[in-house]
Amino acid sequence: MKTLIIYTVIVVLLLFYLIFGHNGIVKYNEMLSVQRSYESEIQKLDEKIAYLQRELELIKQDNAYLEYVIKRELGLQKSDEDQYILVDNATTLGQ
Repeated sequence: MKTLIIYTVIVVLLLFYLIFGHNGIVKYNEMLSVQRSYESEIQKLDEKIAYLQRELELIKQDNAYLEYVIKRELGLQKSDEDQYILVDNATTLGQ
C-alpha cells in the first residue's frame, strides 16, 4: 500500500512537470503562439516587399508613374499646375 502511494505521488509530480514545467505543454503552447505571430509578421513583410519591388519596377519603367510618386510623396507640382487642399470641416472644428 505504501509503494502504491509513492508511485502515485511520483506519477502526479511527473504529470505536473510535463504540463507546467520548464518545457511543459503550457510553455509549448506559448511558443506556438509566438511562432504564429512571427510567421504572420513575416508574411505581411513579404507582401510589403513584393509591393515595393513592383512599385520600384514601375518607377524605373514609367516616367508618368515616377512623376505621380514624386507629387504624392513630396507634394511637388509643376509651375503651371494648381494644388488644392481639401479640408474636412468636422476635423477643423474639433467635432
